[in-house]
Amino acid sequence: MDSLRHFQTFAWCKPDWCYPSMGKETNELLRQCTDLPAVKLSDDVEEIIKKSKAFPIPFPIETVRLEKLQVRRSIEKLKRNIVSTYPLIHERVLLLMTHFLIYKREFGTSIEKLLYKEMTVPELIDRILKKRAITFMGRHDTYKLITGEEGHGGWETIGTLQQKPPLVLENCLSYDEMKLASMVYVSGYTECINDGERKNSGVVQEENAEEDAIIIGLVGPRFQRANRMEYEDILITDQQNSLENGYGEEVTPTTCLNVLKTTYVRNNQSAKHMWRQMWSEFYQVHSYTYEELTSYVNIQDKSEEKKYTDRYVKTKNDFIFDNEVYYKRLCVLAEVSLLEAENRAKEAGRFAFLNVIGCGLGVWMISTHQTDVYILTFLERIRSFLKKDMLDHVSDVNFAFIHPSKGILALFTNSSEAETPTEKRIFFESKRHPKGGISVQLENRQPSSKLRGEHAGKLLVMTYPWDGNAHPGNEFWLGSLKTSGDPAAACSTQVSELHNAHINPAVSGHNTRVTGLITKFEKAVSIRLTQIKEGTKSIDNRPAHVLNASTIEGTTKDVQTEKQSTIEKTEEKSQAGLSVGSEAKEITFESFLQGLKLKKDLHFGKISEQSWKSNKPIITKTSIHSRTAYVISAIVTAETLECLRKRTEHFIDHLIQYPEARDYAIKEGAVRALLRVQNKLRDDTDITREVKGIVNEALALMGYTGPTKGPGPNILSIDGGGIRGIIAIEILRHLEKLTGQKVQDMFDYIIGVSTGAIIAAVIGSGVGNLETANQMYHTLSKKMFGNTSLIGGTSRLVWTHSYYDTEAWEKLLQENLRDCTLTECNRYNTPKMALVSCVVSPGSRLAPFLFRTYECGFRVRSVFAGTPRAAVWHAVRASAAAPTYFDEFKLDGALHQDGGIMVNNPTGVGLHEAKLLFGANSVKKGTVISVGTGRALNKHSDYQLMSKGLNKEASSTSWKDKFNKILDSATDTEGVHLILNDLLPPGSYFRFNPPLMEECAMDEINPEKLNNLITDTHAYIRRNQHKFEQAAYMLTRKRSISQKLVDYVYHKSQIMGIVQSN
Repeated sequence: MDSLRHFQTFAWCKPDWCYPSMGKETNELLRQCTDLPAVKLSDDVEEIIKKSKAFPIPFPIETVRLEKLQVRRSIEKLKRNIVSTYPLIHERVLLLMTHFLIYKREFGTSIEKLLYKEMTVPELIDRILKKRAITFMGRHDTYKLITGEEGHGGWETIGTLQQKPPLVLENCLSYDEMKLASMVYVSGYTECINDGERKNSGVVQEENAEEDAIIIGLVGPRFQRANRMEYEDILITDQQNSLENGYGEEVTPTTCLNVLKTTYVRNNQSAKHMWRQMWSEFYQVHSYTYEELTSYVNIQDKSEEKKYTDRYVKTKNDFIFDNEVYYKRLCVLAEVSLLEAENRAKEAGRFAFLNVIGCGLGVWMISTHQTDVYILTFLERIRSFLKKDMLDHVSDVNFAFIHPSKGILALFTNSSEAETPTEKRIFFESKRHPKGGISVQLENRQPSSKLRGEHAGKLLVMTYPWDGNAHPGNEFWLGSLKTSGDPAAACSTQVSELHNAHINPAVSGHNTRVTGLITKFEKAVSIRLTQIKEGTKSIDNRPAHVLNASTIEGTTKDVQTEKQSTIEKTEEKSQAGLSVGSEAKEITFESFLQGLKLKKDLHFGKISEQSWKSNKPIITKTSIHSRTAYVISAIVTAETLECLRKRTEHFIDHLIQYPEARDYAIKEGAVRALLRVQNKLRDDTDITREVKGIVNEALALMGYTGPTKGPGPNILSIDGGGIRGIIAIEILRHLEKLTGQKVQDMFDYIIGVSTGAIIAAVIGSGVGNLETANQMYHTLSKKMFGNTSLIGGTSRLVWTHSYYDTEAWEKLLQENLRDCTLTECNRYNTPKMALVSCVVSPGSRLAPFLFRTYECGFRVRSVFAGTPRAAVWHAVRASAAAPTYFDEFKLDGALHQDGGIMVNNPTGVGLHEAKLLFGANSVKKGTVISVGTGRALNKHSDYQLMSKGLNKEASSTSWKDKFNKILDSATDTEGVHLILNDLLPPGSYFRFNPPLMEECAMDEINPEKLNNLITDTHAYIRRNQHKFEQAAYMLTRKRSISQKLVDYVYHKSQIMGIVQSN
């Protein structure tokens, strides 16, 4: 078991790989599935018998046919077997099929374009089920068609202008379609006439067989034909993986996608490249040429028993085998098997015994290490699903006739004390599982042999190896009954009839089930939301992770405004159709491909250089868009945490260097990409926490906020007021005491000006808490205000308009604040923050300026100028540059002074920003706390006290004018309060601003007067205790269950691309 845990650290084990993208064309194809009529299945046994007799290829045996079975088996069971059969695909494959249709419409041959022009996904599945050959086998593609025609070879020309009858696209599957067909499975109840042994030949021996069971036809990876099927995805060879065959990242330096598309239609080489990129996206790997891969990866020869440990391993002829792609291909097969077994057992009210055979581990296999990866993939999926409570009705999984290496065999413990043990077993424990866990074993039991002993009464779910281009049984139809597991299954079960799309109408695209990993909960959420809307309490408890064929939670409408109605419409159609519950990947199909193809652009500047520190290079808008698409795709395809960290930082640097790229990045799915990455980061390690922080920073630059702490955002505004900031600290301390929470955990958004900016920066940058801010004020009082002589201060005031030592002030800020940019504050899971300064550049009007830790959403703009790019200490320095106290602050060509000149109470500004971030409706449900720094008794008291004996007649008028501006605005803090108190909903807005019993300057250093400030504040708190308690109650409100459900659905919809992320 220790080895199994170690397995999950292998470079190729990527259990949370991203889903295929969902763009407009994808959503339209999915939406078409919702318009399908309800499936009406017939259980008429005679009708099936009639169709079976009409099947043009004769059956080699009669014992498994309905006509014979009805004599000795229950007619009701036979009817059940008919209607219980359906095609089965993974939700990833559903999305892949939409991409396939999009690709063929754009880049297919003229024959393919005509065929696929109006084709829907169910019609494609129908075609896959019905247009396949009767038999198809061997490295020479020996075949027999439904017309009876036989031959070998020629399948690679189907769909091209070189195709020749009988192998034409109208009647046969192309090799491209076969790749999809290998991931289309069929499942259903069946009668078993014997134990299914390889050479059973259809002889009736029912005493040792389960009377009935579930049988699933699966298709494994095929390596028999070079450059075809999974060979082209998993193997990297010198002959195959070349630019001429479409591999590699760069095709053309052209920067216009429309030109690219036109070129690709005419250029077969470019069409090949698009084909490779589609599959690279599906498997979430780079498309390497052999030369590229071997130039930077040192692939060493390993023994057969160790080849499962590395991602890339050498096989015969120096071919390179990609274990990651192989693992992901097997995940499709394994997940469908496990979840189908769970669903069937749940419906039957029994526990499932899943018998797994080796798909693709026979003549299709190219390396013996594949058996090790095969078993490890199943084990990893079982363990993962068990932790998520997704296999509550699966008690046993058995690997039959699969022979791993000694290293993998050692994972299984002996269950026998005999010298030659016959059974190897692993038990995966789970306290929440009804059986205490799942038993996984290696036992060469025959597929449909009777379950005895501890397994008696369980539902047997067996699998058999099918083919992507043959009818169930394959060689069976040639009369070759003993050659493989495919004809063996056809000789012992009903698959030759009931899994045959020409005989059983239930095997159709309209009746396809989509197996999903998160549909179970997502479906329940959608149902619950509808019930909340309608006021009903009934809950549909139908199995949900495998659902009917046509309900797709995808739409091309703007679901941000119609989200609830979309969910309701989806639920209304859920009885009829194809359901996908999936977290589709991050970016649109179009932009993903564009990014990969256009990454080479001579106009690109250094993405690591920040434009606000140096001049930006000249760059075209198209080039910026191209680069943006590429850096997004680079995040999507990152293979390690370190790689992900670097690529996300590059993305952040890119947005900072080119702010105009932000809207394009949002439009092209950057938020979805980042959310998918965020969902995968679950380990609590240093590198994971670091990457989480960087992803949070990138999301903040996209305007993403996530759900608020309460019903709406909790907003904190802190006034300016110099040393009187200690009043605000005392008020916030009292709120912390009442709520039992730290300020940073209490609020979603903080805005501060001047002294309020200092407090906000300490909290919002994650450098400390209220105690940290309080210590800064004591340091400020002693080192800055207390150490300045009258002569020195007056001298500086005359020459620099600064009474205090600005350099010392800047040093103090740098020593006490985190050395990071504003956006980097998001790495520490702190509230969104804005610090207000005032731009006083000559020749321009005074205007507030916001230093933000975030950007707003898609095409959302604030009325206030600002930046997220500055350092935190720069922002505080600018916001607290009080005239006559400190020098003005120059940054990026602008001259900043204290924000209190215009907005000494920044609550109104904060509300405007919060509405842009969280939405106006959300803000109405939130709580606003506005904290003042004391109401001065005399309008000009600060001015009079600050003078400290200065000769007023000798003072220049310039600094008086500047100072009067801040004094005038400071006295108007209560005016803002009166307006907001009238506009905001009752009980949601709280203003705390104690009256002061004596005058106190902004640079006061007298300990007695400072203590009086605190005394006045505590008296104010006691008098307004009830008001504080009301505020604490509002701040600690939690989001309702319905809000959390909506949050979940909206979050998944963003990941899937159903709604526009912003």
